[in-house]
Amino acid sequence: MDDEAKIAELESAFARGDYSRVKHEALPLAESTKNEGVRTRALELVGRLKPDPIAIVLFVIAAVLLAAMTTYFELRSRP
Repeated sequence: MDDEAKIAELESAFARGDYSRVKHEALPLAESTKNEGVRTRALELVGRLKPDPIAIVLFVIAAVLLAAMTTYFELRSRP
């Protein structure tokens, strides 16, 4: 199977929601191919699987606020 067919299958797998397959096969394909177009498309698929940086920051803020509120109410409820 040539690289064009492999990347087409990976794009189809991404569209179907088979992200595990894309995660495991796209980067090795990008590293092994000599076709610049296939490399670009494979790296784009890998990039789509990464979490949004803003979502990570918001999650950390929410976790810190939850920990602070829990600590505050735990300390406040003790006699």
